[in-house]
Amino acid sequence: MKQGITIVGLGPGDPNKLTLEAQQVLQEAREIYLRTRHHSTVAALPASSSLHFFDYLYETKETFAEVYDEIARRILELSQRPEGVVYAVPGHPLVGEESVQRVLTLAKREGISVRIVEGLSFVEPVLTCLGLDALDGLQIVDATELAVLHHPCLNPDLPAIIGQLYNRQLASDVKLTLMNLYPDEHPAALVCRAGTEQARVLEVSLYEIDRQPDIDHLTSLYVPPLPRPSSLETFQDTIARLRAPGLSLIHISEPTRLGMISYAVFCLK
Repeated sequence: MKQGITIVGLGPGDPNKLTLEAQQVLQEAREIYLRTRHHSTVAALPASSSLHFFDYLYETKETFAEVYDEIARRILELSQRPEGVVYAVPGHPLVGEESVQRVLTLAKREGISVRIVEGLSFVEPVLTCLGLDALDGLQIVDATELAVLHHPCLNPDLPAIIGQLYNRQLASDVKLTLMNLYPDEHPAALVCRAGTEQARVLEVSLYEIDRQPDIDHLTSLYVPPLPRPSSLETFQDTIARLRAPGLSLIHISEPTRLGMISYAVFCLK
């Protein structure tokens, strides 16, 4: 392998869902550096490869940002070797992997080549579990980003998937944010271990999501749209339609037993 960085996506957790390209890269690598050992595919990696994990950084650093900065710094150092470095992450390298974004930023600054070996992300297996079409207005949000907000950055008239809901405390924080927009009893679904043989969907009310015992690093939350259109975006679209060319406003008055009643009708010109 030439000098540089190869970032491999390990898929959602089932070794059978590794791409052929990823399998080839991993089999040929003498050393593999992984963001975490907590991923089902790790057990299926080639026995001939030396595996190195960055889990210890989560215990020694105070914030996730510090963890990802240190991982990126270390990956760039390793990339200077003649054989370069193989860095493997869960899912797809460009879906919910902040450490990869930091590696890409530093590599671009230093002029270091990066090869992305794609993997199946958590999104596709979640869509399969729910029977959803991602192009039907689907919103995808990171749970850690949503949890720090007072009001969710979501359109309630569209479906949403919230990924990386990795423990019950985070689920509680996410729930409080969502309940500022959705009713407490709004239906939701916890999608557990999508993409593995243990995949299952648990339908719950929104207020119940942090009361479920099976939440872990392979859990996502699905929030369906509200039953009636109510978003600011929908209101804006309605106003735009009413102000569009081809419409005119007609005032009509009709007599009633109690007097005259007036109302407005929008008609095509």
